[in-house]
Amino acid sequence: MNAADLFEQNLSPVKPHHKLKKAARSYWKSLTPPYEPKDLTVIFSTLFILLSIPLTVLVALNSRDDRSKAATPVNKNTSYAMPVLVLKYFPTQDGVNLDSNITGINVTLSNIRSHVDQITSETKDALQAGSIYHGYKDPTATPALNYSIIDQKEYLTALPIGIEVPWKPGQGVYRPDYGKILTDLNICNYVNNQGLREVWLYGWHYGNIEPAESVMSGPHGDTSNSGGGALNMPVCSKSYVLYNYNYGRGTNEAVHDHGHQIEIMLEHVDNNMMQNNYIGPWTTYYSNDGSGSSFHRCGWTHEPPNTMKTPAMVSDLYDYYDTRYAWTDCEDWRPDGSGQKTYINCNTWLCNETKYHTWRWQNMPGKNNTVPGASNWWDFIGDWDSALNSGEQLLYDVIPPSVPTGLTASDIYSNKLTLTWSLSTGAVVDYYVVKRNGVEIARVNTTTLTDFSVLPNTNYSYTVSASDSIDNTSADSSPLSTATNNLTAPALSRPELDYTSSKIGNALASYSWSHTTGLGTDRMLIVALSIRKAGSVSAQGVTYDGLPLTLVGSSDQGAARTEFWKFSAPSSGRKQIVVTLTGIPGGSVASAVGWYGVDQANISYQGAIGFSANPAVTIPSSTTAIVQDVLSTPNLFSDAVSAGLGQTQIWNLYSGGDTKGAGSYKSGSVSTTMLWNTKWEAWSLSAISLKLKANGIPGDLNSDGKVNIFDASILFFNWDSTTTPAYDLSHNGRVDIFDASMLFFNWTG
Repeated sequence: MNAADLFEQNLSPVKPHHKLKKAARSYWKSLTPPYEPKDLTVIFSTLFILLSIPLTVLVALNSRDDRSKAATPVNKNTSYAMPVLVLKYFPTQDGVNLDSNITGINVTLSNIRSHVDQITSETKDALQAGSIYHGYKDPTATPALNYSIIDQKEYLTALPIGIEVPWKPGQGVYRPDYGKILTDLNICNYVNNQGLREVWLYGWHYGNIEPAESVMSGPHGDTSNSGGGALNMPVCSKSYVLYNYNYGRGTNEAVHDHGHQIEIMLEHVDNNMMQNNYIGPWTTYYSNDGSGSSFHRCGWTHEPPNTMKTPAMVSDLYDYYDTRYAWTDCEDWRPDGSGQKTYINCNTWLCNETKYHTWRWQNMPGKNNTVPGASNWWDFIGDWDSALNSGEQLLYDVIPPSVPTGLTASDIYSNKLTLTWSLSTGAVVDYYVVKRNGVEIARVNTTTLTDFSVLPNTNYSYTVSASDSIDNTSADSSPLSTATNNLTAPALSRPELDYTSSKIGNALASYSWSHTTGLGTDRMLIVALSIRKAGSVSAQGVTYDGLPLTLVGSSDQGAARTEFWKFSAPSSGRKQIVVTLTGIPGGSVASAVGWYGVDQANISYQGAIGFSANPAVTIPSSTTAIVQDVLSTPNLFSDAVSAGLGQTQIWNLYSGGDTKGAGSYKSGSVSTTMLWNTKWEAWSLSAISLKLKANGIPGDLNSDGKVNIFDASILFFNWDSTTTPAYDLSHNGRVDIFDASMLFFNWTG
């Protein structure tokens, strides 16, 4: 025996429930049926002793410290590789000189090449330096963005002509054909396989060519300074930005383009934070020096923070060289304006436009910034898709929601009770944490929870706390002491609603959200999808907590598609649902609905499609069933839709791509019709019927109508399992002493 073995044998801790599991399994293996009647007393007595370990011990072993906290919003230490593809268009007629008839620039190819190389080098350096938080005063700080040129291509031809500039109709002024340029390059190979983030396209602004400063393409669409218009750039697996530089100018203008793109992307995330807090309200800039309470903030791409004229005064635009002084908090920016103020003029950035942009960016909350609650804003520039998909924000509230109040218990029986409480105020609540006897039992996004894992005639103490989206958590509420009784809850007449959630997927190929599953028995999770088709798009798969759902049925009109997916016996708690589509839809809406008391083997589906008003679908059902539906319609004019008579609407949401997704439910009958009130338009409507599972005896694990030694054998064989929800009678996520207690309480022999 080696040292490691000796340690394992003598020193490693053994949890009591592991000992119980081992002893129980050994005991059952020693028993060989058939049993003599005299043996049963011994067997049952022994079982009772084994199962009578004090519950308080196990509660103590499984408890955890869940103190209130103000969580760090995101990791601020992330940096990003920024691979760049450089494209250069140098039209020439003689192979020596740039064609001035096309470009308006009279220069040799040799000179324009050197000029472009200089712009590329200086722009790369300026962007990288700008991503160093407080780099002008912190020599140890490192950049958030690390630019590299991975490929360069030169063309001695003119730029291909694309669409007409939207605000110059009939004037013969066009954008370059970015779609053709990038398609011919197989740009998605660069993006998908080489991690390309940006394309720097060099051309001219002359004649019939008017370039866009920047254009974006990707799963999240075009968030850019393009000025609108269908620019037809290929959509790849990740977002990328094309910058169209005019080599008739220089580095200042190239860096300037990036300034606008950065502002537009960050304004897309939080317009108020950028416009009113970082840039600052322009009323404080007008003809004053920012003294007193009217200090200036950080300015924007066109105007530094020491400007004192309105944007309408064109002479003051691009005011990078102004020696007038003004008070600003930019170098110690805080969203609430509590930072230190400094009295600055253009000498702060050496009265140089490129250096102004670099200085200003270095004051944005960046890598390892010290701004309370701020993320690393360069996350959005370095990986736009990941930042959006994760729900990252520019600034997080570090103040938790208020402590929940009004905690009460109702519908108290031997096997369940319902808790309700008042909404927390202050920060937006993402979920509530419910504790029983100091141990967390559920996370829910509503102000109610039905606890199905209680025992008869037992005293309990409950508390509730509130958390926001980044886990800023309030203190626990005042405890509620209550006790169950020996009255059995009335049997269900049909499946009961658990929790619902929904998500607007817009034009995304994949999206996710959090959903809560309660503690009821015979649980069923239903995910409903409304998809506006772009080509041919459907769901490739849906997962709950990483596990796949099963497609129940789908209905496809062509312009509108609906789908139902199911997951039997989902684990309780707050889990992630992920929807993955086969492509980019015109828009999509998803909803998750949890039910309990559902017969898992008896779910029926019916779909219908049409182009008309008042879509309807009829499905065979029963009086002990619930019928749920999902509607999808292009809804081109955002027309209101409403559920039919007797239906309870669950969700009704409008997505990108003119997509309306809605759903409802109602009690079933022999034949049940689901109807929606709409205008004349295309539609797809799907319905499912969920039947009630007949009430069995809790603890009857082999469904023979008895709770006896065979059920105990099943339970002990699955002891400590977290993957066998059918044997988790208490619905706490584990087969343990609570389940054994419930089994023996319902013992029939």
